[in-house]
Amino acid sequence: MADDIFQIIPILTRMAVLKSLKPQQIEQVARDGQVMSLSTDQMLFAQETEADAFYIVLSGKLRITREINGQTRVLATLVPGDYLGEEALLYGTPRTASVTEVGAAQV
Repeated sequence: MADDIFQIIPILTRMAVLKSLKPQQIEQVARDGQVMSLSTDQMLFAQETEADAFYIVLSGKLRITREINGQTRVLATLVPGDYLGEEALLYGTPRTASVTEVGAAQV
């Protein structure tokens, strides 16, 4: 993780949700986080599962999908600097969508 910090800090610094943090706090967020590498089409989490983490896209792309009336609908594609998972984590609700990696990604 120590080597990754210097790549992660610039991404965190540009995030609107973290703008109010001081540089030392941004560095602490980078140090406390865990980098996960996902392979092609790997699911990060599924709709209706319990929330256990907040994620920041560091590289690659993630696809957000939701099952609606038996059909899977693509809601968004996330890119580096985008974040996800905060709503279910903050409110203690199940995940409202599934997230799958598109290509190689790190969160």
